[in-house]
Amino acid sequence: MLWQSVNGNFLFTQPRAGPLQPSSFLGVHFSPLLIALIPLYALLGTPCFLLVLQSAALALPAYYIYRIGVRVTGDERTALLFAVGYLLYPGTLWSNWYDFHLEAFVPLFTSMAYHYYLEDSKPRLLLSLALLLATFERTIFIVISFAAYVLARELLKARKDRGSRYLQPSTLNMILIIVLASGLYFVASERIMSSSWPERSLVQPARIVGKLSYEDLLIKVSYVTLLAGPLAFLPFWSPLELLPAAPYFLLAMATDYTPYFTIPWQYPALVTVPFFASAIMAASREKPRLTRRKLAVSITLFFLLAAPASLPMSSFSSNWRLPSPRWETALKHTALSSIEPDASVLAQEDYFPNVAERRVAYTLWPRDLDPPDYIVFDVLDYLFYYEPGGNTTRDQVLRLADAYGVAARVNGLVILRRGYEGPEANLAPLHVSLDLMEARKPYISQEDSYRETRFFVPADVRVQGNHIYVAEGQRGSIFWGPYLTLPPGRYRATVSFSADTQVEGALFDLKVYCYGVETYAERTVHGSEVAAGARSTLTLSFDLEEWAPSLKVTLISHGWAPLRIYSVELEGTP
Repeated sequence: MLWQSVNGNFLFTQPRAGPLQPSSFLGVHFSPLLIALIPLYALLGTPCFLLVLQSAALALPAYYIYRIGVRVTGDERTALLFAVGYLLYPGTLWSNWYDFHLEAFVPLFTSMAYHYYLEDSKPRLLLSLALLLATFERTIFIVISFAAYVLARELLKARKDRGSRYLQPSTLNMILIIVLASGLYFVASERIMSSSWPERSLVQPARIVGKLSYEDLLIKVSYVTLLAGPLAFLPFWSPLELLPAAPYFLLAMATDYTPYFTIPWQYPALVTVPFFASAIMAASREKPRLTRRKLAVSITLFFLLAAPASLPMSSFSSNWRLPSPRWETALKHTALSSIEPDASVLAQEDYFPNVAERRVAYTLWPRDLDPPDYIVFDVLDYLFYYEPGGNTTRDQVLRLADAYGVAARVNGLVILRRGYEGPEANLAPLHVSLDLMEARKPYISQEDSYRETRFFVPADVRVQGNHIYVAEGQRGSIFWGPYLTLPPGRYRATVSFSADTQVEGALFDLKVYCYGVETYAERTVHGSEVAAGARSTLTLSFDLEEWAPSLKVTLISHGWAPLRIYSVELEGTP
């Protein structure tokens, strides 16, 4: 959207072309804040600045939390601990983990609102709430809830200080201004959004109240724990300060839309600051030394347990591990840089930022346009198999592939060029192997819910240390996967194994095939070919003359001798 706006196509954003996606960003959100970023993008000229800006926006509330802490508790060390705790807070770190989101600005403007309310600076409070509204239109629910919080807090203060049930006129006028201005802003923004995208549905009941499972309930309990636990559960002792978090917290508790109530998304940013404000208010009624001890323990514990790239979270999902550039990363940039600046490109979603600075670039190709000049995808990434708007990148590739040749490959990354018949730049061969730690693990993150790119081992097959153990008499499939979609080329599957005893019968079958389509290679290994206890290697080489829609490698045991499988690898050969 930013690049298109700078280059004369104001607010255009339709990477997923189709009736379910608006052509203007105004059909998605009304965000004066994001519109204000267009000149910055024109000046800096790189999407990387968005990620830096997001990190800065998420970090700055630590300053206001510190100021709130000093004012409420009167203890600088306690306030500093709250500020550090915010920077180490799972809700803060996870909001910064993936791509750029407007939700990242909500903590900053919310913390400003709490701070200037406590400072009794009405003009600055109004400015903070105006900036919060400018983030995107749905923050009106936070703003209205904040006005309700101010009303409740001021009524309590009036009763305590003056024994009165009435507010001061200036405070009442401010609350009325907030409510009226927010209502007018919301009505205007909704009209603009609906006119920009007539197909837009204002309310989606299935996403607000859905069918909840017992698993959803457990996840929601863990979500509440991850929000309150790092603050030693202090927020529960001052619930009034949680009022601005109520709309999106209650939505998270009611919906069956998993991202709203799981920590590894941007949505915790909508509620994090109220949890800190309530914890600080509760801490003001405790002894500072006791509060600091509890906070130090809980902040450290939950940082180690639940922060991105922490050991437990990394073990739950490979998608939650710390991404680090590898030698292939530079090769991928080299391959992508070979695409001409004026070329039209279809790219799967995680590669779209690399090609988005083009007049014609989509993640879902419009059927009324000529086919793209290039198609960019990664067969080892789940997003290749993900369904944006009813059509996966794989579906589009298989539909268009006959008119394209492979221009470059870097492991799983493939760049197709329309009408290309020249040599292939194979910068790094395909390589995927069976990971014993991942092979039988149930999925935790949404990214792991796709079978593609993964090997599987059935529950009745034992995994022992560095190998799979197959007992004598155990028959059937021992492993299978990874269901890859592969272009034509040369490949090989390699299995390292041993047999504990030597027998005459067949030990196992190794097979490479697409179910219901074609068998590309297979081999039966007999006991007479393998010395007892000796580690052996079997390699099946094969050529793909056409696209393989879902290729897998499987080993089927005959049960005549105990087997040990040490490694399984699928490789592409230049």
